[in-house]
This record gives sequence, structure tokens and C-alpha cells, in this order.
Amino acid sequence: MSNDPRLRLSKAQRALARTQKGSARRQRARQRVSRLHHEVAVRRSTALHALTKQLATRFAVVAVKALRGRTALRMEQMKIAADT
Repeated sequence: MSNDPRLRLSKAQRALARTQKGSARRQRARQRVSRLHHEVAVRRSTALHALTKQLATRFAVVAVKALRGRTALRMEQMKIAADT
């Protein structure tokens, strides 16, 4: 069995899709999918925490700029149109 929880999750989701609704096996499959979703979420959270910890210890000041996706895309398109 693979060690990557994302691969195990996709396999468990396919197995869940094949089970019959209302069965005990489906309930176990749902619990397995739920547990794997939690495992993936915990890994992402841990990786994010490790990255932010590394940035905080490595640099004296960390600046974060909130960008609005639509506005940035529109400005980029306007800039390209102006250049041509």
C-alpha cells in the first residue's frame, strides 16, 4: 500500500463509490475516507506551519500583501492591451 495519503484517499473514494448504499461495508468505507481526508488536512496544516516557522526564524520582517485575483488579472490584461 502506498504511503501517500492522497493516493490512498483516491483509492478509498473509488471503493466507497462501488459499495451499496445503506450497507455496513459502505459505513466502514465512509469512515475510512473521512479519516484519510483528515490525514491529508493535518499534513497540509503541518507543512504550512513548518514553512511559516522557517520564514519567521529566517527573516526579521515578513510582509504579506493581499491581492484580489480579478483586479490583478484585469490590470494585467489592460497592461498587455496598452503595450500592443
